[in-house]
Amino acid sequence: MGKSFEEWKIGDPMINERDYWQDPNYVAPDPEKEALVKKLAEMITDRVKKKLLHKINNRDPEYWILDMILDKEQVKFLLNFKKATYWS
Repeated sequence: MGKSFEEWKIGDPMINERDYWQDPNYVAPDPEKEALVKKLAEMITDRVKKKLLHKINNRDPEYWILDMILDKEQVKFLLNFKKATYWS
């Protein structure tokens, strides 16, 4: 069975000191942006379970990278695009 997030530490395989570790007490300063970023992260994730169950949260890498690099207007702009599908 895999380790929980709390059990990982520097020195474990696949973990190094340059990895980004989000603050465990992070609270989004703008709830509207948080909701928009979650929606965008859900659109772009390739993790089927997260996508189908709508379980993206602010601890997921898809969320925090988008939250770090985009402002609210950019997220709204990106949400205006249609999702491409392979069968359309």
